[in-house]
Amino acid sequence: MGNLTLIIILFYLIYGIYVYNYYRKNRITPAFVFMVMQIVMFTGIITSPKSNTENGNTLIVIYLSSMIFFISGVVMQDIIHQIKRKNFVSNNVINVNYYTTNHRQYNIILFFILLSLILSTWFYTYAGVNVFISALNDFFSSSSNTYRDERMSFFNIPGTGYIYQFRTVILPVLNIFLLLAEPSKKYRRFAKIILPFTVIFLLGTGQRNAFVFVLVFIVIFMYKLHYNSFLKINKKTFILFVSTSFLFLIILTIANNRVSEEENSIFIGAVKSIFERIVSINSTSALSAFNYIQTQQTAWGYDWLMMIADILPGKTDYLSVDRIVYFIAYGNYSGTGPPCIWGSAWFNWSYLGVTVYPFFLGLIYQYIYYYFKRSRSRLYLLFYSFFIVYLGMWTMSSPSFLFNNGIIAMFLLFSLLRYFNSRPLKSSQSLNTK
Repeated sequence: MGNLTLIIILFYLIYGIYVYNYYRKNRITPAFVFMVMQIVMFTGIITSPKSNTENGNTLIVIYLSSMIFFISGVVMQDIIHQIKRKNFVSNNVINVNYYTTNHRQYNIILFFILLSLILSTWFYTYAGVNVFISALNDFFSSSSNTYRDERMSFFNIPGTGYIYQFRTVILPVLNIFLLLAEPSKKYRRFAKIILPFTVIFLLGTGQRNAFVFVLVFIVIFMYKLHYNSFLKINKKTFILFVSTSFLFLIILTIANNRVSEEENSIFIGAVKSIFERIVSINSTSALSAFNYIQTQQTAWGYDWLMMIADILPGKTDYLSVDRIVYFIAYGNYSGTGPPCIWGSAWFNWSYLGVTVYPFFLGLIYQYIYYYFKRSRSRLYLLFYSFFIVYLGMWTMSSPSFLFNNGIIAMFLLFSLLRYFNSRPLKSSQSLNTK
């Protein structure tokens, strides 16, 4: 117990000091958000009653190891950057390229927005129900219904996983770009027209996870635009946005029957349920999954490979840890109980998964920061904000998370738009690029 307490103190001491100094130097980056989320996850694990076991103690040690190596990867990327900078930069001048969004890029953006709208319309027409509209009607008519069967039926729609990328990622992200970052009135007007449809399509299955990701993305994107003098934030509008979003989140929580039964008020119970989801549910799932993992042999990447194969057309019969743990807890395979990111790495790669793997991730995350630091445009800030949030909030599951949550899809879209970049308007300007 004494050794475990020392490990926990070391985790917070090393991590807290580094994260604080990192933020002072670099501000909000993918690595910063990732490290903050790992602190939240670690706190949830050590405060869970399930952590007071041998497996729980092992997972705590794994967290300390993984994060030390992740920080080492970030530091190594800083060193690499400094070496390159000495070769190309002098007199404290940073090469920064400015880009404008050109006509071809607008056409691509509009094409993917329209494609997303068409696919989403077909999706809900096929389903015959939109949970969010039904839940909204229930809330304002003081009715109380749950939509478990309706929510489960969405999984039986052909191509639901692929449409998910368009419905919950591509459509809202591009809609927000035209709404907040576009100087042209005609594009902003178009964005306002489709915004209600975007919200209805995003929330229509009753899922809260994708909605939370989009909300955090919007806040970060607004911050980045404001910081770079592309947007002036109206405080009243921002308060309205936060209030409305929180109300929608509560409505979905009630519709999903996820209200805490300990409270007499449905509203307060929903708020408590949201808090529990953030702090304890994921950590409980991580511990349950790790208990199962410790009974199995090292998969040596097979688990990750098969989970990615399941994303491709033609499902396999493979039962991942996520589904097995859910079955153990609830007796069916209708949901998932994923391990934490380091538990999954441990299962697939043993000691390599909690040393080499996090070091590699640290290198990549910090590289993303330096890559976007070199270029300035509203479009680049859009994708940078997206990667900050979606990569930063990766706390659970395997690399299939990158596919399931649209990160790979957005990387491909960014690559396509980048291919049609205009020539930079300026370069070699001395700027504060935090």
